[in-house]
Amino acid sequence: MNILVTAGSKYGSTEEIGQIIAETINASKHTAELMSPDDINSLDGFDACIIGSAIYAGRWRREIRDLIDANADRLQQLPVWLFSSGPVGNPLRPEQQDIVHVETIMERIQPVEHKMFGGKIDKAKLSRVDKAIIATLNAPVGDYRSKKDIKDWVQSIIKKLDTMQLA
Repeated sequence: MNILVTAGSKYGSTEEIGQIIAETINASKHTAELMSPDDINSLDGFDACIIGSAIYAGRWRREIRDLIDANADRLQQLPVWLFSSGPVGNPLRPEQQDIVHVETIMERIQPVEHKMFGGKIDKAKLSRVDKAIIATLNAPVGDYRSKKDIKDWVQSIIKKLDTMQLA
């Protein structure tokens, strides 16, 4: 199966999750193509999609929402997995992050699953405005993404794809 992997990422951390996902899939019998959401013109040729977004102020990135809106009919016909990246700290906070758009997206395209991963805050990469927001929220700086959790999730997707392929 050929799987599209795409992620909306402001500073690159969520795109790095997409890279881990694509690499893990490509190490299996399936193939993954990691693409920027802005470079996707069609979902033709893809048998499944894994779509993710960083969360900012409880919202998914605009380019991912636009991609889903433009391709909603096709996404309803494909197996789709969604992921979000955002909570930070140890333990992750907020533990259960309400994401404004995910419920609506899930109702619309009926994905197989939505998974939440920890986020990353690298002060050196932040804009002045984002630094102020982080300071106001007293958000902990650091990388709270778990490669093991990401790879384990992808392995569960691969198992599901293997089952679909046999059916």
